[in-house]
Amino acid sequence: MSLFRSWRSPISSLNIILAPGDITYQIFGKPLSLYWDFAYNFSGDDRFNRDYGPLFSHYFYVGRSSTPSFSGRVQPSFSDNSAWLVGLKFGDNKKAGDFSVSADYRQQGISSIDPNINYSDFAFSNLNAEGWVFTLA
Repeated sequence: MSLFRSWRSPISSLNIILAPGDITYQIFGKPLSLYWDFAYNFSGDDRFNRDYGPLFSHYFYVGRSSTPSFSGRVQPSFSDNSAWLVGLKFGDNKKAGDFSVSADYRQQGISSIDPNINYSDFAFSNLNAEGWVFTLA
């Protein structure tokens, strides 16, 4: 169930391992699915420092200067380079009149995936976000 994807563009390079999956049971003649997805970007540290950084944890002013100086360079963590979700879906949409409802919780690290390939209906396609997604179809 895992897939290795390597994608390069002029803006960024991604080396992502994906681990999606689901378990489905029939309840009242309709499918009930527990689903998940996990993605980890092995090039996330480079992307974090090249595209988003360097980022610093502290700033200070020297003398009467209005220009800040920075210290404490931030290093990316595991959660910055990973994205995951876990959800539950009841029903299916195969023909007109079908019904489904789903809810999932997800977290997307800042250097985990590219904002051009993530789910655009969550957090306005921004990364470094976590929260719930509810759908009714």
